[in-house]
Amino acid sequence: MSPLSAQGPAAVRVSADNDAFNFWLPPWARTDREYTSGFSGALDFPGRIGWLRLPGRLEARRSAREGFTTTHRYGVGQAIYTGEVVSNDGGQPSMRPNAGWLYFEVSEQDSSDRMTEEYRLAVGVVGPPALGEKMQQLFHSIAPEYQRPVDWARQLPAEPGFIARYVRTTRLAAFGTGARWSARIDARAGVALGTVLTSLTGGAQARISVPLGSAASAPSGRWPRFEFSAEALAHAVVRDEFVDGTFFRPSERLARSPFHDEARASLALHWSQVTVAYRATRQSVQYRGQPSPASWGTLATEWRPGGRTRQVR
Repeated sequence: MSPLSAQGPAAVRVSADNDAFNFWLPPWARTDREYTSGFSGALDFPGRIGWLRLPGRLEARRSAREGFTTTHRYGVGQAIYTGEVVSNDGGQPSMRPNAGWLYFEVSEQDSSDRMTEEYRLAVGVVGPPALGEKMQQLFHSIAPEYQRPVDWARQLPAEPGFIARYVRTTRLAAFGTGARWSARIDARAGVALGTVLTSLTGGAQARISVPLGSAASAPSGRWPRFEFSAEALAHAVVRDEFVDGTFFRPSERLARSPFHDEARASLALHWSQVTVAYRATRQSVQYRGQPSPASWGTLATEWRPGGRTRQVR
């Protein structure tokens, strides 16, 4: 029997990214370019996926570890990229081609108090079948007075794609008892390999959690808890389909920057079985001629039917 049919989900996650969520800017000043919109939905289950195994000794070493909790996840998502006409050094128009990425993702996560390892595999489609144009038109119809026209006649052609990822988060330091406050600093490293993205990532995250009320004397989950986090990441990119063009078919491409960085700040409210969070992201330029760094906001929620909420990732 599959995990999906054997028991209900341990968590239900939904999140949406959009540069319209840059709430520190007035609506008419928010951009509509680069990574402009995305969504994801996922179900978490306890235990491992029966068919997902690592090669040889890696799998044996992973299975022998003690003190780790394993969960797995099934999710779907979409990402939308749009460009803006600018002038490059030669005085000719240069623009990121529009693109959509629609995918299905499975992942497993091994976590302990000191370390988390995550293995992900996403498979999907790029181009018109990814429904980027349809989804953007839907969002633009909600507030047409603030939206800029986008020419979807120029977009990446249709082709399948995949991304396999490994991400490791290691605790560097922890502070506080949790009764009044707690904080920790983590290091993060990851690798992505695939037709859609191939890259290396490194960075660090600091977060602080503050309960409202006496967490020491109250029953678990009775009092809400605020969590603030800040994260800095650096990416070394070998291939990015939305800049380098499609893998199997000829398409438009840009002069990619091999390195870029990313900064994130988030605020989350955890209460009983529910978490709601807002995250702001700023990403440096990814290709020559990009008019400015990209930024967007994320609204995320998590419901854990079986117990207290944990951090929304």
